[in-house]
Amino acid sequence: METTEISPCPSPDPQPYKHHPLDLSKQQIRLIKLRRGEEGPMQCELRTFDLDDCPAYLALSYTWGPPTPLFEIVMETGKVLTIRENLYRFLQQFLAQGLEHDGSGGEPPQYLWIDQISINQSSTLERNHQVSLMSTIYGEAGGVIIWLASHADDKGKLVEAAKQFQKIGWDLKSYDTIISNNYFSRLWVVQEVLLARSIRVMAQGYTPGWLSWEKLCRQRNISRLYSPADRLHQAYRFGESLLESHSLRSELRRLDDCIQVFSANHCENPRDKVYGLMGIVYGQDRIAIDYTKSVVDVYIDVLLVFCKDVDSFGKPPKMLEKFAMNLALEMGLESHSLNTLESLLSEAFRRRSPSYEIISFGFQPVEDMMQAIASVEDGAEPRTYRWWYDMKNWDNLSIKRWYFVRGAFEGCCSDY
Repeated sequence: METTEISPCPSPDPQPYKHHPLDLSKQQIRLIKLRRGEEGPMQCELRTFDLDDCPAYLALSYTWGPPTPLFEIVMETGKVLTIRENLYRFLQQFLAQGLEHDGSGGEPPQYLWIDQISINQSSTLERNHQVSLMSTIYGEAGGVIIWLASHADDKGKLVEAAKQFQKIGWDLKSYDTIISNNYFSRLWVVQEVLLARSIRVMAQGYTPGWLSWEKLCRQRNISRLYSPADRLHQAYRFGESLLESHSLRSELRRLDDCIQVFSANHCENPRDKVYGLMGIVYGQDRIAIDYTKSVVDVYIDVLLVFCKDVDSFGKPPKMLEKFAMNLALEMGLESHSLNTLESLLSEAFRRRSPSYEIISFGFQPVEDMMQAIASVEDGAEPRTYRWWYDMKNWDNLSIKRWYFVRGAFEGCCSDY
């Protein structure tokens, strides 16, 4: 299908759309119904439902893409909502193509759930609420649509790869193009795929129909054909983990396993290295979603889970230390605090026992001026940070705080 190029031009006098507030004491979501406009921006109706009493819907799994350019859609109030280009291109193709070619039969769902539209992104409270419902939103959807967006330098490669893959099934060149799509490098798509009841794959510009998720899942162990340093090796490793795990969609996972396999994938907000996996981990390992927390505080939440379950995980402390350090790097914790963190983790995991429980962690700049001056004279960073943890002795109910600074144990404070 030929499509005309769209310019992200603003309306002459745009009035921004404002979401009607959700009742955050309930499990409410907003669902989207698209309408073809006779001219101008596409039109969209947004309705609120309780999750346990909502019509059939499909959920979209995609990458947000660059923050500019922005495009407008007209909402039911006549006001406009701006969205990113990747989503706009999907809506454009979905309206033109619909579900006629998916082969599922029956009446297709009339509603969609798409985070960029369904969630008021300017409300932190609502984002906390909706992200905590992600496992239910994607798990209860009638199906999930994967949108593979093309890129400026694509030059039709994705469309050609989709044609070849659908035509002959196995073709390494076309499979390389599909699996190396940016979609397969993003962290948020993990739980969206693993929770899906069924999956349809739509590639930008490929309008004859849908790519077969089942065919994609049949391709295994291709990463071994590439050097570990090759980007395709990394893409295949993630893709294979994702495809293989989808067959176990009903099974929840340990937090350390999820972090080990998936946390290296990309996301815009470093907090999502953790929050983006909460829908697929065991209930006792789940962390409350709170985007008002600092990145360090979210990381500390993970450490507390690791310490609480270090024995039940069945992994040696050294392995959990490695997972925790890798996560610190992935979340972008300040580099000059990492040596101290490594010392703390080694001690914390080593000391943990049935009689001793780590009940809190902390991270703070050193206030003592003499220590700061000494750091500069030693050629270290001018700002020195201290990590600490509180350990409770269940035999006598005492609590000690253990301090670590500049890569070493500093001391402890009894009966803190």
